[in-house]
Amino acid sequence: MIFSGFGHRPDELGGYSKDTLAKLIAFAVETIPQFGPTKIISGMTLGWEQALAMAAIELEIPLTIALPFQGQEKVWPDRAQAFYHSVVDRATEVKLVCPGGFDAKKFWERDQWTIEHCDALFVLWKNWENPGDEISDILEANPGIPDFSQATKPPKNTNGIMRRALEYAEDKDRHIYHLWPMWETFLVDVSFEDFRDSLMNMSLDER
Repeated sequence: MIFSGFGHRPDELGGYSKDTLAKLIAFAVETIPQFGPTKIISGMTLGWEQALAMAAIELEIPLTIALPFQGQEKVWPDRAQAFYHSVVDRATEVKLVCPGGFDAKKFWERDQWTIEHCDALFVLWKNWENPGDEISDILEANPGIPDFSQATKPPKNTNGIMRRALEYAEDKDRHIYHLWPMWETFLVDVSFEDFRDSLMNMSLDER
């Protein structure tokens, strides 16, 4: 299946640092192969989407980068921009969804495009109303995946952007896999140190 991803920005995941990104990449590398993705689509926003893109590269899964417009990274710090370009340059394919420069509505057009061109979504969002698709079939095929289908549901979120994307995905009958409970129980091991060391040689803002 072709997967895209939506999730929190770094401030909801531990901060803007190499450590946070390394943990996210390690989590993605450990988790997503169990779902059998044949391609990953990433919008390359800061946080989960960039980690998902890096995991695809590490796992040698074909990666499509969907850009809302040229220069979405221009408002970021120089190191974050350099890191962004280093990932985009390693993608299998780069899709420019909208021509021209900045326009806020183009982010939504990019989100729509990624949803329309995938079969399923990896969602890393702590405020979820339901666990998404039942994953009993995947659990049966992969006994090592914890069953979080009965996880406690947090209060309703006011994050309209994320909610709109997930509602659109549901309207398009896309499979939605909520990974937040797995992220919360993810045990950082030596793989985290490996990814952190590899990021030391990449340009990333260390705020």
